[in-house]
Amino acid sequence: MATFKIRVLDEAQEPMLGERVVMEYTQPRHAMSSDEHTDSKGYVEFSGYEPGEGHIFVHGARFGPYQFRDGDEITIILDSRSLKHSLGKTA
Repeated sequence: MATFKIRVLDEAQEPMLGERVVMEYTQPRHAMSSDEHTDSKGYVEFSGYEPGEGHIFVHGARFGPYQFRDGDEITIILDSRSLKHSLGKTA
């Protein structure tokens, strides 16, 4: 089992509180995570999931695909003109 962190920031790279985040797995099998909401630092943590490939949904917008591995952190930056994303490893 693995733990992944997802962080949602606004265009000024400030954390966004209460954003609904869902992970969709496409590999090894298709499945959806539970709905989680970001904390005051913009983070949501998904624990107990299998590593695999899939997408992240924030505000219904789809990001990815990503490889979800234990300890990964994915940052989603919501911009007023466009939606951007980046992938980084947690320390």
